[in-house]
This record gives sequence, C-alpha cells and structure tokens, in this order.
Amino acid sequence: MADAKQSSGLSVWISRHLGAAGALAFIVILGLGYAFLFAPQLDAVRRSNRLQQLAEEKRSKTEVLAGLRQLEENFRMIPDDDVRRVSAMIPREDDLPGIITSLEAASRNAGVTLSSVSFSTQTRALLPGTNISAIQMNLQLSNASYDRFKLFLEALERHLRLFDIQTVNMAPATASYTLRMRAYVQAPTVTANQ
Repeated sequence: MADAKQSSGLSVWISRHLGAAGALAFIVILGLGYAFLFAPQLDAVRRSNRLQQLAEEKRSKTEVLAGLRQLEENFRMIPDDDVRRVSAMIPREDDLPGIITSLEAASRNAGVTLSSVSFSTQTRALLPGTNISAIQMNLQLSNASYDRFKLFLEALERHLRLFDIQTVNMAPATASYTLRMRAYVQAPTVTANQ
C-alpha cells in the first residue's frame, strides 16, 4: 500500500508540475537551438552582408581615386601661362584699393561717374567646396546712360580681375545704376603643420 501511495503521490506531483516542466523544457530547447543552430547561421549572414558592404565601399573609393588621379593628370597638363592667368583673375590678396582703382578706371573709360563703393561688413565669405572666397561690394554709378553703362560693363569684362555682377538696379530718371557685385580671392591653403 505504501507503494500505491507513493506512486499516486508521484502521479499527483507530475500532473501538477507537468505544464511548468514542459514549458521549461520547451524554453531550454529553444534557447539551445538558437545558441547552437540559429545564432551561428545569423552571424554568417551578417558577416556576408558586411563583406558585401566593404566590397562595395572599396569599389566606390577605387572609382573616386581613379577620378582624382585623372583630375591630377589633367591639372598637370594645364599650361603654366593659363595657371598664371587664373591666378591673376583670382588673386591671393583682397587688394581693396586695387579693386576701387579698377572700378574707377572702368567708369572713367565709359564716361560715367562712380558715386560710391562699399564693401559688406563680412568682406570675405568662403564659397562652399572651394578655396575661393568672395568679396561682396555695392557700387553706385551716376550720369550713366544705358549705352555708357554697357561700356562700363565691357570695361569690367576686359579687366584682368574676375568680377561677378549679381544684381543691377536701374533708375532711368536719374541715369543711375546700383550694382551688387563680387570679386574673388584665393583663400590661403592650410597644411597639417599649421
């Protein structure tokens, strides 16, 4: 009878804890399956994707490098005269007095009066992606018929320094023009030692 009670107690204990034991066994099997079967496969897939990304990145950088080498080769083929001419068009110094002198000469040649020249408070602003900065200026021309204004513009075009006219406001009643312009300057290059 003791055996029957023990057997019956064991049956009761198993029936009470079978659900929890089954759930625990299921979780342990899932965990072991993930750790030994699924996780290594997932890592292999991740490594494969990373290798593909690295290969694509290498291919992209190789193309950029080839382009840079081609640009360098093209740059070396530019005649020294052209390099000097561009350097004169975009000098390494602001030379504000030189700019005023150039504008005065152009206005004198065109027969117009240069009434005023002003430079913005932020004289130099670096152009994005370049080592070129812009000198912003405003000028006022008076006694300027349309034909004389065109002569002034032609004189600026013939000038060695590069000028960029952004806006022109004309007042025909007073024969005056207001121009917003830029002149350009090469910014000093910064080296690693500076």
